[in-house]
Amino acid sequence: MFIYGFIPIAQYFMANPLAKYQSIFDEMWIYARDLYENHVKTYDSNNLRDFCDTIIAAKYEAIADNKPSAKYLTDENLITTMCGLINAGVETTQDTVLWILLYIAYYPDYQQKLRNEISREIGDRVPVFEDKSRLNYTLAFMTEILRHRNPAPIGNFHRTVVDTHLG
Repeated sequence: MFIYGFIPIAQYFMANPLAKYQSIFDEMWIYARDLYENHVKTYDSNNLRDFCDTIIAAKYEAIADNKPSAKYLTDENLITTMCGLINAGVETTQDTVLWILLYIAYYPDYQQKLRNEISREIGDRVPVFEDKSRLNYTLAFMTEILRHRNPAPIGNFHRTVVDTHLG
């Protein structure tokens, strides 16, 4: 609890420590909402482009089949699901990139070897997925960082324990 929970007048002299987090959450919510609304407008049941289209399809299917779960597949709940996915992706990616930068800064000889391999194999062009097979040292470096500093050390389930159906 914050100090102004105990001393109400303190709220006029102290910034709310959660204001920054609320602002970030609000931005993420607006982004997810806009993304969701755009997907609803351009939805094509014959062309599911991504996870957002899949949850929209599940919602429409549940409504069409008059399933009891349809009442839970509200726009707000689906946007919240998207926020959770965005947050999980951003958080783990950010953590991994920060550890990569830390190790590169701490071990400059590795940095030079990585730079040499990337320059030799990719040059000045934009990297593509197919380059992965030629970047052995870079891949080993990143894999070792993920082994040493796993972004999800507790570990998450990678599959359900029973068959799961949306809608």
